[in-house]
Amino acid sequence: MQYTSENSHPMPLEHAMRHRVKRSAELFKCSWQVLKTDKQLALFPVISAAATLLLAAAFLAPVLSVPSLRSDAATFVHDMEENEQAHEDRRNRRNAALLSLGTESEKPIDASQTTRAPAPKLSVMDIGFLVYGFVFFLACSFLVIFFNAALVGATNRKFEGQPTGIMVGLKIACHRLPQIIAWSLVNALIGTILRVLEENLGIIGRIAILLVGIAWSIATYFAIPTLVIEGVGPLKAVRNSVGAIKRTWGESLVIAVGFGCIGGVITVLAICMMAVGVAILAGFTNHDRMAEGISLGGLIIALGIALLILWSVLASTLMAITRTALYRYAVDGVVPRGFNETALARAFVNRKTGAPDSR
Repeated sequence: MQYTSENSHPMPLEHAMRHRVKRSAELFKCSWQVLKTDKQLALFPVISAAATLLLAAAFLAPVLSVPSLRSDAATFVHDMEENEQAHEDRRNRRNAALLSLGTESEKPIDASQTTRAPAPKLSVMDIGFLVYGFVFFLACSFLVIFFNAALVGATNRKFEGQPTGIMVGLKIACHRLPQIIAWSLVNALIGTILRVLEENLGIIGRIAILLVGIAWSIATYFAIPTLVIEGVGPLKAVRNSVGAIKRTWGESLVIAVGFGCIGGVITVLAICMMAVGVAILAGFTNHDRMAEGISLGGLIIALGIALLILWSVLASTLMAITRTALYRYAVDGVVPRGFNETALARAFVNRKTGAPDSR
């Protein structure tokens, strides 16, 4: 049930969605104004992506450059794919057998269909590749969190009216390095555990794990601003994040809806552009004007890819700016520079009335 902000009478769903989009647009505009006054903030996601690509190259280079390791890696990947397929087939047969218990109870069921097969034996090389993969995942998680923390730190400095920039953000992130390392480890462990459980459970289990993952994302919504601004450890950061959400957030944080809608539209548009480009390339094959077709199709595909990259950078930056502003407002009631209190208050929904929160 949705409510209006003037009273507690029910608001039709279409009006509620319209108000949510409007409130998200207000925060988007505020974040955009902050970014316009300090365009260097948008460089943090770019540096993060570049650093992640370099890290991937550094991890892949030893494996690809040594023939024996390359062969072992190919064998490992092939074995993992076969095990995954066998596990999926076994799970499907088990689910079908269990469902048939209610309709064909008189028919005996092969025990091999309902019992779990023993886990495949792992060689020392397999264990080594698994550890290597986890270390790579942990390193990627650290880089993403580090540069996100740098962006949040630089944004918070700007909100306080202090000098900011790339080096300022990086110094703040380096100052919080112990907290960032600890949070990266927690994040990587949680992600790995959820992934393993998802791969080994049935459809009901997968849905449950999905819900757990969503709950974890919600609970840690303000974790990085808490780590950077408060300088606390992972457990305290989660508690503070949950506390900030409980104080002001009832049904949903509407900014996520707005950014999700915009991102969805842009993604669809970019995919359509790339599809048109591919169609042009295919249409001009064996054509007298093939060179022109290749140029036009390639240009449209490049524009679609550029649109996706541009939105990814903008969305990451604007979300970090908005999240930092919301955290400052949720915890301290402070209205950061570039934002207005009305836009911030409307970003939250009161848990009891459903109306925008007022502080």
